[in-house]
Amino acid sequence: MKPSQAPNSVYTKILRKALISTEWDYSDFCCLFTWWCRVIGAGSFGRVHLAQHRKTQRIYVIKMISKAMCIREGQVSTMLSGYPSLPPLKGKVKWKHPFLVNLKAAFQDKACLYLVLEYVPGGDFFGFLQKVTALKEDHARFYAAQIILGLECLHARNIAFRDLKPENMLVDGEGYVKITDFGFTKVVNGATYTFCGTPDYIAPEIILNKGHGPAVDYWSLGCMIYEMLHGLPPFYSGPNLAIFGGSVTRNFSEPPWPPRAQSVFCSPLL
Repeated sequence: MKPSQAPNSVYTKILRKALISTEWDYSDFCCLFTWWCRVIGAGSFGRVHLAQHRKTQRIYVIKMISKAMCIREGQVSTMLSGYPSLPPLKGKVKWKHPFLVNLKAAFQDKACLYLVLEYVPGGDFFGFLQKVTALKEDHARFYAAQIILGLECLHARNIAFRDLKPENMLVDGEGYVKITDFGFTKVVNGATYTFCGTPDYIAPEIILNKGHGPAVDYWSLGCMIYEMLHGLPPFYSGPNLAIFGGSVTRNFSEPPWPPRAQSVFCSPLL
């Protein structure tokens, strides 16, 4: 079935369930934004633009998601399960967190979904790590604490993030990090069995299909802390199967850290 021939019920299901305007109405989106400044990113499902609000002059990010592409790639269920849990879309409760990229509003037209997100100017955390290679223990603790607080906010609402990695962290203008890209988030009551994530950071229970919940995010956090201190993820070895094997058997080399860093940071998480 071609995207243009997709039944209206599919679109209607997405529109009803996946989109709830949170702070503005549709007139804000149409009339209060200047013309979108420039494209700052692109992916399989659409583009990411910078835009400026006419009244406040504040800069925002608008993420465009093609409905037709979601249907063509069989990602409708991902959209329905993931984006409704994206803060603050779940229900009509408005909540914000300093270490999450907060959603300001969501809109739609016939072709696309539009997510209006706060603008985080410092680039992604992966690029920062590439420049510094490895962090001192105090610096790693500083960033890990922020990530944990962001995860706690999600987990308190039974939301599993499921794709924690440096590429999904942004650095704001003051040097703090924010979790972004909620495409794999899911409200989990009990266990879920979806295989998802990035190989270097996937928890063993996801690989073994044993069922998982929000706790898998702490395995990914352990991998991130190891990478912050050592420069590479703990199970980095090339092919995905080798990475999965290392994750399941916990086969990774001990870096030359102080004993305290090994016991406090990674042993409880990996």
